[in-house]
This record gives sequence, structure tokens and C-alpha cells, in this order.
Amino acid sequence: MVSMGATASAVYTRSPQMEGADWCQAFECAGAAQLSELYLYVGVGLFTLALVATVLYLGQARSICTTEVSRTRAERDAYARFLRRITGISASQVMTQVQTGGMTVANVQTADQSIKEVREAFEQTVMAVPHFAEEYDEPLEVHMALEFGDELARAVSHGTQLTPQLKQALIQQAEFACTQRDAMLGTLDTELEDLEAATTLLANVETELDDVTAEPLYRRSYADLHAAWERLGDLERNIKSLLTERQKEMQSGIQFGIRRTDSGKFHDYLYQSLDVSYPVLADGANTVDRLRDIRHDILDMLTRRV
Repeated sequence: MVSMGATASAVYTRSPQMEGADWCQAFECAGAAQLSELYLYVGVGLFTLALVATVLYLGQARSICTTEVSRTRAERDAYARFLRRITGISASQVMTQVQTGGMTVANVQTADQSIKEVREAFEQTVMAVPHFAEEYDEPLEVHMALEFGDELARAVSHGTQLTPQLKQALIQQAEFACTQRDAMLGTLDTELEDLEAATTLLANVETELDDVTAEPLYRRSYADLHAAWERLGDLERNIKSLLTERQKEMQSGIQFGIRRTDSGKFHDYLYQSLDVSYPVLADGANTVDRLRDIRHDILDMLTRRV
């Protein structure tokens, strides 16, 4: 995970089947510019009906989100432990007097144990999370600078004293790190709920599409074909509602603690290992492509029988 501050502050391939403006007209979307990107997710060759899996990304997205929840919670708890450790360390200003001829000529600071205890506390808590080597694998000064800033990191890494001012600054930054991760956990929980809801909806649609295409259309009665055509229209409207809600989120941002933050930055960060930044929109668009193609074939069969 990158710094929570940075997180809070896709490369697509355009589909030849439908332009963004057509998609927006069909789905009554608010932002043609954003939804022109939505259909960039859809690749060529998605019309092999039952042979093509259209839900491509949601499973991976759920796994990514679950892992991120686990790691964020581990980091929050680690910063909480670090906070307790440094709160219990006594700040001090150890001075050695240098005298000559019975007079004090200088006060020289000497290293005390407290600053070493701070370094040990950080290493044994924040840098001891299970995923640290995989995700960070960097020395104390570098990692502390990521969260606390360069000045505090240098003071801890190279300083000789835990002054009251330094101790208070470390306490404030540790508290902020916990708060940021609590906010991130709330955002991730919401995202995971949305992913699960989308997965359920699109999986149900896929099942119904498979049922429709299980038997050649020419063998179906006119009544069956008409009922299937109507049913697919209902399913398309359900997906429309899902994608419209996600589009609103893209425009208004996502909740991060007590404020809203840029949805694009969050999704780019979270799904950086995927080919897409919006897996719900990508799989929803793919599913609609397949549904509309099947519905077109049904309508064609119906008109031939009139």
C-alpha cells in the first residue's frame, strides 16, 4: 500500500461495436466523456454467445479488494501498537557539561536510549506487518518518510535525542496514520459490497443468457421467443441501473472518512494490477454486449415468422 495521503490526494482499447455517445443515449448516462471510456473496455469477438465469458474482472477485483482490506487493517493495528509504544517512552534532553578551570564552557548532547527505543518500536510494529517485505521492502528512514515526512524520518533515523517536541510529532503522525487507514477500510468495505452485488447480478444474467442459447432459436416457438426477448429487455434495464449508479460515483467521487475523494485515483490505485480500473463497468459492458446480440438474434427470428 502506498501512503494513505497519496492515495487520498486505464489503459483501454476502444470497441468497434459501439461508440460512447451511442452507449450514453441507450443508458441515459450523465457524462458522455466518462462513458466514452467505459466502452473502451470491450474487446473484439465477444459475440460468440455462450462460448464467451463476459464476467472477466469481478472475481479478480474481489480478491484484490479482500487482500487490501486485510493489509490495511494490519497496518492500522501496527500503527496503533507503535502509538502505544512511543507514548510509553520518556522524552529526555540528556546534556553533558564540559568544564575547564571550574567553569562550564559547553553543554554537549549525548545519545540516549529513548531514540533507539523509537526506532525499535517502529521496526517491531509498522515494519513487522506480514506483507511488508512483499509490498515495501525498504529501510526505516525511507518507510517512515513515506508516512511521517522526511524531517521526522531523519530525526528518528539519525538523531540522538527524543525531545518532547519530536515525541509529540510522532504521536500525532501515528494517530493520523491510524485515522487514514480507518477511512480506507470504510471505502474498501463499500467497494467490496458493490463488487459482490455486481457479481451476483451479472452471474444471474449470464445464467439466463446460457439458458436462452441452450437450444437453437429456430426450434423455439414464437411465444417462447417473444417471452425471451421481453425478459432480456428486463435484464438489460437491471444492468443499466447498476452501471448508472457506478457512473454517478465516477462523477461525484467516493466517501473517504468524512469527505469525498476522487474515484479515479482510488480505482487506479486499487486495480493497478488489472487491465481495467473499473471492473464493474467493464464486465457490465461486456455482458450487455452479449445480451444485446442475443436479443437481436431473437428479434430477427421473430420478424421472419411474422
